[in-house]
Amino acid sequence: MIGRDRTIFAAATDGYVYAYDPEGVRLWKSQADIGSVMVGMALVEKQLTVNLPTGDVRTTTAVVLYVVSNYGLLYAVSGEDGSVLWSYPLTGPLRSGPIVGPDGAIYVGTSTGLIVLNEDTDAFTPRLRFVHVASDVGTPVIDSNETIYFMAGKVLHAINPNNTPAWKYEIGEEADGPITITRDGGLIVAATDGRRTIMYSIETGSVGLNPSQWPTFLRNSRHTGRLGIDATDG
Repeated sequence: MIGRDRTIFAAATDGYVYAYDPEGVRLWKSQADIGSVMVGMALVEKQLTVNLPTGDVRTTTAVVLYVVSNYGLLYAVSGEDGSVLWSYPLTGPLRSGPIVGPDGAIYVGTSTGLIVLNEDTDAFTPRLRFVHVASDVGTPVIDSNETIYFMAGKVLHAINPNNTPAWKYEIGEEADGPITITRDGGLIVAATDGRRTIMYSIETGSVGLNPSQWPTFLRNSRHTGRLGIDATDG
């Protein structure tokens, strides 16, 4: 992943996350072993309000990485120094990396459901918003109408931000990879019947990907993993 200032973030098999400058000089190594990273990470910028001892109030920007590891935990890692801000236990074998919605909610798929967390930015603590029960949930995606889509086994689910179902579509084959929304609102799903890969395109009624910071696997439909550089690229 690449930050707005061109910092490069990478997860390694030794259980640590690293940050490098554009010339390849290491800036930091995460301050704790967080385990092997599952599927992909998410990168966001958060606006924080700080009350100074002088009584003044200052707004600052914090860079945060969300990381799902094989330890069964979702981590929030500081993009400034690699410190672990918090961790949250997830249920069931993990199936997806995290994405982040327009209101800052964090979405992660597991074998038992889609887990959605809110984050208290003042104290940097997570709390559960809801779990949408389903089997083998893959990496979700959010469209311009804030509808959330995810594959669960052979079924494509669409749900609303308040956890009410919108619709389901039976694909008929297993689809383990991330799903994609095109600029004209088409939902692209790659499935397999064990012998071949089958591509599905499904109309969502939206005008494409949600314009938030990290609404899909590797941020946008081209999966560039870059924050800010191609902000208008759905």
